[in-house]
Amino acid sequence: MASLENKIGAVRKSILAAVLAIAAAACLAAPAHAQGSRKDDIVFGPSGHPIAGATVTVCQATATGTPCTPLATIYTDATLTVASPNPFQADGIGNYHFYAPAGRYLLQITAPQITGTITYPDVILPADVSSSGSGNDISAFGLTLGGNLTVAGNATINGTLSSTNFNPGTLTPSTLAVLGNETVGGRVRG
Repeated sequence: MASLENKIGAVRKSILAAVLAIAAAACLAAPAHAQGSRKDDIVFGPSGHPIAGATVTVCQATATGTPCTPLATIYTDATLTVASPNPFQADGIGNYHFYAPAGRYLLQITAPQITGTITYPDVILPADVSSSGSGNDISAFGLTLGGNLTVAGNATINGTLSSTNFNPGTLTPSTLAVLGNETVGGRVRG
């Protein structure tokens, strides 16, 4: 009987040791962190000169008002572990940067040299393709432009390209290839 009790005690001690080892390993393991996207830019005033110390406010894409709310959570590092103040100031030559999860944001900029507030809706921070962190499951997004789109280099469209009142002005390329379901209307001069 004593031998059976010794075996049961040894099994209990082994189980306790295994549980403690697993708990210790979990505590010592490096925490996993998301990989953020970095936004770098320069604040320019109406005369085209950089503005030192401009106030930059980063809000969620659905934000409204001036100053905009709700604010986005931004960070000082790519692993999104050190929160940054929001709003914050551009440096002495108008430079600013922040990290945030990939996605869409609204930015507002104010400074004494700027009349009112400059608002940039639909600021896109792309996912870091070298990371598998949170936010990198963005595979497509919609973009509605109220102004002009300029493409320097090549543009590829997979799917359907629709346009109303298309007027490309003067096209300078030597060829224009249209494949698939695209409809191009207007005058093309070449």
